[in-house]
Amino acid sequence: MAHKKKSTPPLSPNVQTTIKTPVVFTNSHDRAIDTAPMSVTTKTPQSQLREEVIFNVTGEEVVNYDDSQYLAYIQKSKTTFQNHLGHSLMKQADLSLDDYMLKLSKQPQCATKPIFMSMARVSSDLYWHLIENFFYTMYYFDNLACTVMVCVSDPRCLQLCHENDFPCYNFEYENKQAHTFEQVAAVKIRHVGYALGKGVNVMLLDLDVGFLRNPMVLYEGFLENPDIQVICQMDIGWAMDKRQGMTWMTFPRSNFGLFIVKAHPSSVRIFARGWKKYMAMPEKNKKIVAKDQSIIHECMQVERRAYGYNFSYFFPGFLPSTMNAPIIYKSALLLHKVEDYNAHGVRFELGGDVALEEVGTSIAAHATCYEKTSKLYALKAVNAFWNSAGYYMPSKKTLIKPLMVVESRAQLLDEMRALCYIAMKTKRSLIIPNILIGVGLDRPGGKRGPLLPFDYRLNALDKMRYKSRPQFYKDLSKMPMDAAPKLGENLYWPSFRSISHTLTQVEILEPGFYAKIENNLYLDVPDPFVLTWEKQKKSKLDELAALVNAIQSPRLVLDIREPGSVKADNGRATGRPRNLAHWAQDSASSWGPATINTAGYVTMPSFEKLKATVSKHSPDAQWIKEIDMNVNLCEHFLIGPKG
Repeated sequence: MAHKKKSTPPLSPNVQTTIKTPVVFTNSHDRAIDTAPMSVTTKTPQSQLREEVIFNVTGEEVVNYDDSQYLAYIQKSKTTFQNHLGHSLMKQADLSLDDYMLKLSKQPQCATKPIFMSMARVSSDLYWHLIENFFYTMYYFDNLACTVMVCVSDPRCLQLCHENDFPCYNFEYENKQAHTFEQVAAVKIRHVGYALGKGVNVMLLDLDVGFLRNPMVLYEGFLENPDIQVICQMDIGWAMDKRQGMTWMTFPRSNFGLFIVKAHPSSVRIFARGWKKYMAMPEKNKKIVAKDQSIIHECMQVERRAYGYNFSYFFPGFLPSTMNAPIIYKSALLLHKVEDYNAHGVRFELGGDVALEEVGTSIAAHATCYEKTSKLYALKAVNAFWNSAGYYMPSKKTLIKPLMVVESRAQLLDEMRALCYIAMKTKRSLIIPNILIGVGLDRPGGKRGPLLPFDYRLNALDKMRYKSRPQFYKDLSKMPMDAAPKLGENLYWPSFRSISHTLTQVEILEPGFYAKIENNLYLDVPDPFVLTWEKQKKSKLDELAALVNAIQSPRLVLDIREPGSVKADNGRATGRPRNLAHWAQDSASSWGPATINTAGYVTMPSFEKLKATVSKHSPDAQWIKEIDMNVNLCEHFLIGPKG
């Protein structure tokens, strides 16, 4: 899809230019500088330009990006949400959840569909983002009319639903003191059982289940097949000790996270028996996760032995060592298991087109063992996140820079903090790319393994430098390189396994952000705009922030070079900016076949130096403190995926 290109208005009220060749800033005086064929006027304060700074930009400056296409998409979705039958049903006093589901199922557009059902308490922003994803997924695949979102004894959930025009059912459990798991079980077992008894077919979904394709593909042929009453995702246990290399996958069990059940007399019996059994448990057992799931699985096994009840599993991407139910060859992945059977390890976590290659024709993906916000990142990586309102917005102002591990963990952390500082100061969202960690296959000395960027051309000076960082290289020796995703001859570390943050003023985006907008939502996106800047010996982070702040193009790519490199290119945009634009458009931050000169990699100006020089009374002091306290490398960075 073509990228929209707009005319070239002024950079800012203080800088006017036509962006074609390098712009040279000098700190000697505020003055106009002629660099034919362009005219540049700068009024940048002298304090921000302490030395000669050269930057080059490629691409076309885009200001006031046309969002009409996106806004039309959002308005259409908003209208669809507002017209959902659930809004009027919730005005009926004492309407039970099962009757609510029944009335939705009676709509003509739901005659051949199940009721898609999920539930939540909004205990954090994470759960709200998952709720948004649930609604926009159902909207995108035209299943919204048949959707139920249950707010479980949660006024905040209801309030947020009301503010966003989402149709949510207000479920109030009679025992206000009951544990959350018991209240959820009342929805999943008791009320789903009641709805089944009234002829409603149900697709139960956890919020951390995402869809790559229309969930109706999973439902095709289900109603017509009298021999199948349940199809669900397969949950898998381990027969042996995985840590000892005994990795036979066995003990398949039904998973409530993706569970399609037909309105059948046996199903009604199973859920009635299951609720009775659940309520008879000791109170302490009701506080154990997934007890409702285990009970329904046990009841299905009893029904199968007594009445021939048939339940089947969706294909999980591989076949376990033992199976006790038929496999339906429609793929629903447990993401934390992919690394165990996929020869490429966690390559799908690089996102974008790479993820599509890895997950193949999968229809659903479940991030059940990813914890906290990593659930969101895992769904985004496999293209199963659909939240359009305010997130996948083409005109969003973003910033990205290639990142490599060239010296130490501390170097990479300092760069990430520096990028967060610029993003915070310029009010841009920050795209953290997948991190380049290896080039080639062989280490010096004949040892097998990736050639790390800092191993590039070993010499005496390099060897001395290595000895000064023994802990870093000791850590690297533990790194399971076979788990590192490999593309071509290069190895990368997934973006969301690199940065750990709790920032409130900087939005962190995934590498495949624009690819999702363009390839899945079919919206135009702006072209990458490359800013090439020479980092001098005394360059400071605020100088770079001032230049970034002058750029109004939504999609900004930073290219930091060594002193004199732009002049060496005769002041022209050469292959490097073009390569960077291509790299920025790659949905997995892959360099593809392009040659990577790791020896020429230049880091960001130091965040640590900025922190040491800023007065505590400075307006930026609070931002610096927040970044310093809340941005870190992930605990298992370069050590291995832990889910």
